Amino acid sequence: MKAAISAALCVLFAATGAASAGEGVLGRLFGGGDRSNDVPKSIWQRDKDASGTHLQSRLRCPASVGAFKLTGLVATDGFGFDVWCQYDTTTRERITVFLTRREGEPLEGHFEVAKEAITTTTPNAAPVAASEQTSFTTDPAWLSAVYDEGRLRTGVWVTDFSGWTFKFRATYPPAAQQAALDAMRELAAAATGSAGAHLAACAAAPKPERTGQRVTRTTDNGGMVLGTMATGWIVAQAVMQEPATSVWCMEKAFDNLAAPIQAWRNIAERGDTTPVQRFTLMTVDLPPAFDVTPSPSASTALNEARNETGKFRAHVLEVADRGSAALAFFDGEPDIDTVAAVMDNVLARKEQPVVYVNGQGQVVINLGDPNAK
Repeated sequence: MKAAISAALCVLFAATGAASAGEGVLGRLFGGGDRSNDVPKSIWQRDKDASGTHLQSRLRCPASVGAFKLTGLVATDGFGFDVWCQYDTTTRERITVFLTRREGEPLEGHFEVAKEAITTTTPNAAPVAASEQTSFTTDPAWLSAVYDEGRLRTGVWVTDFSGWTFKFRATYPPAAQQAALDAMRELAAAATGSAGAHLAACAAAPKPERTGQRVTRTTDNGGMVLGTMATGWIVAQAVMQEPATSVWCMEKAFDNLAAPIQAWRNIAERGDTTPVQRFTLMTVDLPPAFDVTPSPSASTALNEARNETGKFRAHVLEVADRGSAALAFFDGEPDIDTVAAVMDNVLARKEQPVVYVNGQGQVVINLGDPNAK
């Protein structure tokens, strides 16, 4: 038990100390060192079959489609809101798949920008005749335009995925047009079944009630309640595992904290110990994660302190590798801004976790002022 806690807490305290040492999690964030050629693992996942999965949307980019091979996974921002994957053939035909979260602007605006990008890059490009404006689909939800660039043609196709713009840009000689359209038809089906379905489920999921308040030594008989909650949490971790049915939806990005953090919510059916929120650090390497999870043992402690029964109320902010560290306890599910503020303080070393491991490998329960060094 202590070994598991110590190992995972090394991740946490490497993160908190890296601001000065240039090591650990914060040393691997975007902008830290020359990592410009790396695919950020907090945004893209390389799968065993060489395909790519965009974590924020679950967009799947297959390793190959016909003669087109996956040659790049790119994030143009630090949170995965603007990404693309690129496909090329040995004869230099290219299809690029884009996915961009819109900030309230209409899809038509993104379509106009996509067309302008073609004529800006190739000033002599002109729309092909109406009879040659072909597409891989007859679905009216897709907007498309094909341009003649002389020996090549370039086209754009865009549609909406629950507030995100999904777009193709393809360049090919006229003789290879059908092969390009066939590849886009297959890629569109893969994207609709992955990102399209996931983003629709996230958009349709009801918002949870989040009114939980933090439990500290100043609430409910001082540190006694917090100590009971922390002790019960430690014992319970040995048998807790995250259900395989979790469905994580990206909810909010925080770029004004000690480290860039992304907040997620679990829209799967909730259980007594199912994580309901997740916070990940935006890193080039695999990101550390922190969960807000219901805690039956902590709920029992609160109920006993208040002479109440039957209420399931307590939540804990913990390192996602369960049994590692508890940063804070709450009476009810907290809102994500409250949790982000706690994480910011811990990452900036402005406060200590409630449960952590000291330099000697000992489990420590901290019942003092949350702002203590």
